[in-house]
Amino acid sequence: MSFISRSTTTFRRSISMKDYARVRWYSNSGKSLIENILSSKIAISKVYTLKKRIGLPESYPMKVLVQALIDKTVVQNPQYSNEKLWSIGKVFGDFYVLEYIKCKYPRLPEEAVHGMQNGWMGSKALSQLATIWGLEVQRREEGLQESFGKVLAKRADPEMLRKPGEIYKDEAARRAILAILGGVYLHQGFNDTKKFINDHILSKQLDPRTMLQLQWPRRQLSRLCKRLSLKEPVYRIIAETGRKSREPVFVIGAYSGHHLLGQGQASSLNLAEQQAAYNSLISYYIHSPPFRQLPSDYLEVNDGKIPKASEPYTSIPLVSHGQLVI
Repeated sequence: MSFISRSTTTFRRSISMKDYARVRWYSNSGKSLIENILSSKIAISKVYTLKKRIGLPESYPMKVLVQALIDKTVVQNPQYSNEKLWSIGKVFGDFYVLEYIKCKYPRLPEEAVHGMQNGWMGSKALSQLATIWGLEVQRREEGLQESFGKVLAKRADPEMLRKPGEIYKDEAARRAILAILGGVYLHQGFNDTKKFINDHILSKQLDPRTMLQLQWPRRQLSRLCKRLSLKEPVYRIIAETGRKSREPVFVIGAYSGHHLLGQGQASSLNLAEQQAAYNSLISYYIHSPPFRQLPSDYLEVNDGKIPKASEPYTSIPLVSHGQLVI
């Protein structure tokens, strides 16, 4: 290792001692840990406060909520950690969020779909949600008794390489939230799981326009029209003012035949054409057709029986090719 590499590693470790130092405690006694937390009045008050804060019903077991806060890096036995719970929560969370994106924005390219999914279900997004909930992760200087009621996890330094079994704070918070979601599915059912995702995850506003990479809008619009068997886009001036002044304004429209695809406004003809092409692409890719029900709404089960839908299911009416082509 070079001197620069050693110096960089030493600097990172010295900076990270406060917030990212490893937790010293590591044990196999998962069952006794859960029982100790449940027997602690301070810990159980913290857990119960979290339960009421995030709107979990009284029927949600406290033992399951405590188990959701114990990461698998702390307890080796998966029976007493949140490993199985967060696996279930991840499956249903990814499924429902992806279904929502595909139905709401059927033309969105796959890269943008993954970006929106990560914006709702990624480690940073769920870590921010944990902060909103008031969910804390155990700090290095805290003892085991003091950390009851928090997310217990073996923490890693912010290095490029990590040892097996070590995670970052964001990942620990993400696993805890997904474990709580898995517990909702196991003890409350499919309907309450969807409601939990709608209330806490999909309630975050994401702009799909920020997920699109439109670096060459005129070229991409031309390729899109060709792929859809439309006429080559033509840019025409709709309005202008102050052409010979210091601050001219041009309004340009992008036309395919007699159809106006979009329009843009800028201080030069070139920028106005770029803006018109960009707005045309945006209006196409983020098109959101109206829909009343999601496909999973017909999987709702009450008392072991699938109820008959009030109206027949109709698929999303407009699903086109959404991949960006340059």
